[in-house]
Amino acid sequence: MDTDMGVAEFGTERTATTVDGPGLIRAGILLVFGILITFTPQLHTIGFAAVVFGVFGVLWAVAILALWALSPAERRLPGSRLLALLGAVVGVLALSGAVTQVQLLSLVIGIWAVLSAVTIFFASRTAAASRGRDATLQAAMLALLGVLTLFVPGDAIGVIGFFGGYCMLAGVFLAIASFDRATQPTSSRGSSS
Repeated sequence: MDTDMGVAEFGTERTATTVDGPGLIRAGILLVFGILITFTPQLHTIGFAAVVFGVFGVLWAVAILALWALSPAERRLPGSRLLALLGAVVGVLALSGAVTQVQLLSLVIGIWAVLSAVTIFFASRTAAASRGRDATLQAAMLALLGVLTLFVPGDAIGVIGFFGGYCMLAGVFLAIASFDRATQPTSSRGSSS
């Protein structure tokens, strides 16, 4: 799913840019929800927050699972199926109408964020170096979201605001990380690319 965006030569090095399609799809989902939350402050009630997080959880689960299934075996992210399961469970829970209090929403988002952070962190230990670094930073952002929603008391505006902030930050990070610039010596020019 990576596509070659071109090659630029600088002195004795050649720089190739590839695009990580699954990373861009995940970034797009995060950014859509981040923008939705950012530009609808008048709607930030517990009901709105539960629906937004529920739809996010279900959509995230479907996207993660679909991207895992469509990726070649060597490009599949470890832990993807567990992340999809976590997203589906919290999404359905949030959409079921059971989340009617801010404290419960904080608990649902916080537990999802912490469990996802742990899953991504341990999965990053088996990933390639650059993907591992990116995954470790994603895990850190999720852990921060978990700490904020679990331990900082707030109202629906604060909880959905923390989630929206995470979506924006993680979405921008994933979008940037999806463009991989690999530098190789010019002598590799004769090898197949």
